[in-house]
Amino acid sequence: MSENERPSMVQQFYDEYDEWDRLRRHKFEFWSTVRAFDDYIEPQSDIVDVGGGPGRYSIHLAGQGHRVWLLDLSESCISVAKQKARQRGVTLQLARQADARELPLPDEKFDVVLLMGPLYHLIDCQDRKQAVREALRILRPGGLLFSAFITRFAFVIDLLRRGPEGLIELPEGFQHTLETGISKPETNEGSPEAYFIDPLAVKPWLEGLGLKTLRLFSPDAFIGPAEPEIYQLPPEVQQAWLDFSYRWGAEPSGWCMGEHLLHVGKKPLDCERE
Repeated sequence: MSENERPSMVQQFYDEYDEWDRLRRHKFEFWSTVRAFDDYIEPQSDIVDVGGGPGRYSIHLAGQGHRVWLLDLSESCISVAKQKARQRGVTLQLARQADARELPLPDEKFDVVLLMGPLYHLIDCQDRKQAVREALRILRPGGLLFSAFITRFAFVIDLLRRGPEGLIELPEGFQHTLETGISKPETNEGSPEAYFIDPLAVKPWLEGLGLKTLRLFSPDAFIGPAEPEIYQLPPEVQQAWLDFSYRWGAEPSGWCMGEHLLHVGKKPLDCERE
């Protein structure tokens, strides 16, 4: 498969997949991510949500008074985002199809960029670097980049939640995924190509591309195997688990305890650059 064919595979998957419902089902990931937004994003910011799918985060942020531009590879997701925005009475500055590696936006005009999807599916390292560089290009000096990743053993947590007996039925190709982080449809049937990162590689990789790390944490740390059961508990118990996950999911020893990692990085000011 050529490099040029890969985006169409991902686009086809998300044209048919209900990403809006996924974040409804995995509330802790959404809640913890929004808490990080609240902790770091200044009021009334100009935000670009790259690979934002049907706009779950875009619409939330627009509802808080931010100006939000939404870009995604899937035209179907963009259509859903426009519909959801209208239903909720919020305005998106832009919602259009685009590739994370070539953003149709001007240089250094935005306060915040969300890159919370493309780094899951760009299995070539140079493509991931290009996506980050494009995000940095449109980000003003001193701006924030939120970068999301899937952790190397995320599928193990998913197995524990769905049915541990599934481990003995894994295709042989999963050994290659564990060694390289790369998953392809022939290995993980029903999913597009994906990249599962070693959590210890995230911080040095992004800092090597010019970012200053403000926070690195797993937004769903510790709760994955028991997630459905936790949602059946009283609100105060759910809140306690959210607080615990948000606090301790930022410890390096806790990074492998979640399915996702979220890096909050700052683009240096001109005077801070070497």
